[in-house]
Amino acid sequence: MNEAGDWTDRAFVLAEVSRDPMSLEHASPALQDDREVVLKAVEQNGFVIAYASDALRDDKALAMVAVGNYGQALSSVSEALAGDKEVVLKAISNYSLALVSVSEALQGDKEVVLKAVEKDAAAFQWASEALQGDAEVLGAAALSGLQDNALFLRRQAEDDDLRESFESGFKRCRDESDELRATTKRLKTELAHANSRVATAEARATEADARARWHQMKQAAVLGVLFAYGYVSTLL
Repeated sequence: MNEAGDWTDRAFVLAEVSRDPMSLEHASPALQDDREVVLKAVEQNGFVIAYASDALRDDKALAMVAVGNYGQALSSVSEALAGDKEVVLKAISNYSLALVSVSEALQGDKEVVLKAVEKDAAAFQWASEALQGDAEVLGAAALSGLQDNALFLRRQAEDDDLRESFESGFKRCRDESDELRATTKRLKTELAHANSRVATAEARATEADARARWHQMKQAAVLGVLFAYGYVSTLL
């Protein structure tokens, strides 16, 4: 980077960001607000949208380019674009933990959350409270975490006994995840039936019981996700 150059000169800055997109940081405010200059830099490294003007960080087309090659850039775009589903899905497609930077509304969007947790179970922590109790989301997060452990442990396993123990643990976690989905579906059905008969004392009692069991299952499910991260590794 030529620090001695004229950072107010458009031709000079265009040449510099073509060589080193990070040099956008040194461009004059006017050129950080120049769409062509910013696009040239962002196309090479989405991170540098952080150095663009407020107006250009609110430019959806630029944001799509930035998060398309650097998902973490979602944290640098405007608040409005962090709540734009198309931009968010693009970011998550190459960096699932970008879920931390999205709007509260999209942290409660099942399609968005599923895409994130299917890539990395760690994204589960930024899902809305409601989706943390959703059977499909829980199952996807548990399986994703399990697969991450599986890849690691398969590479570490050096003997048949260890592999056998690992496969047994993997099957147990997967079976528990399937059972959780089935049980949660049944409890939701019970709640629906209870709601339709809520006028009677018997229905109210049934509903209370079903809700209590639902909350118990939700707590167990969260523990299940944590179990999926660490269970197999304890076999070593």
